Amino acid sequence: MEINGKVMAVLTPREFDSRKGKGKIQTIIIEYMSGDYPQKLALTNMRNADDFGKIPVGATGTFYVNPRSRESKGNWYTEVNCYNWRINSDRNKNGNNQPSSN
Repeated sequence: MEINGKVMAVLTPREFDSRKGKGKIQTIIIEYMSGDYPQKLALTNMRNADDFGKIPVGATGTFYVNPRSRESKGNWYTEVNCYNWRINSDRNKNGNNQPSSN
């Protein structure tokens, strides 16, 4: 699934410990149009958290996502994992789109 949007915020990365060692999760907030109204959506990335966190606030682009919901103790939680992205070149002076590798 792909979503076109504008980066509104880049949150502080969260670090965690797992069986495979230490890891990092980066979250950004984008704004996208849903019908006539703008909506905000939190996107997370673990595999390329450092590159994902370098996307500048105000940049527009296309974000390729996998939404996933899970249930815990009767409550439902949804995470939107961004596995790749393309930043529009007008905001990226070097011409690099900062794609994530899957």
